[in-house]
Amino acid sequence: MLKTLIRDISAISITALIGLAQVPTPEMNKILTAAAQSLAEMTFDSAAPVTVHGRVAILVWPEGTSGMIVVEAEGSGDKYAFSTAKVPVMARQGFSRFTMQPGADVVVTGVRAKDDAKIGPGFKAARADIVTKSDGNRVFDRSRLEKQ
Repeated sequence: MLKTLIRDISAISITALIGLAQVPTPEMNKILTAAAQSLAEMTFDSAAPVTVHGRVAILVWPEGTSGMIVVEAEGSGDKYAFSTAKVPVMARQGFSRFTMQPGADVVVTGVRAKDDAKIGPGFKAARADIVTKSDGNRVFDRSRLEKQ
């Protein structure tokens, strides 16, 4: 019983600390929000597909514009900033800020920005078409977005 209680308290404490460690500074929050807004306005090259296997580094959920997932590619260490969709639209697919956390293994397929543009602090810019967690659960699918 005591062993279980200690394990549970440790798990909760570690989760809380990880969550606190992922909170960006106000300055970084401004930079990431501006990057997400710029990314949402970029033009993407449908002839330049990209598939990135890696870990989520940052999730950005700005109001009024598309979200952004920064993924560190496995092996190369390159960081890709993927534009997703506006928060309410993503929520209708079941994707919220609680769906995945930084450190989660994902596979993101999409297309790169025209001219291999970079955004924010040196992230390769891309548009996410499909985001799949390591357990095979597809959490975002652009083809399921409502046509506007």
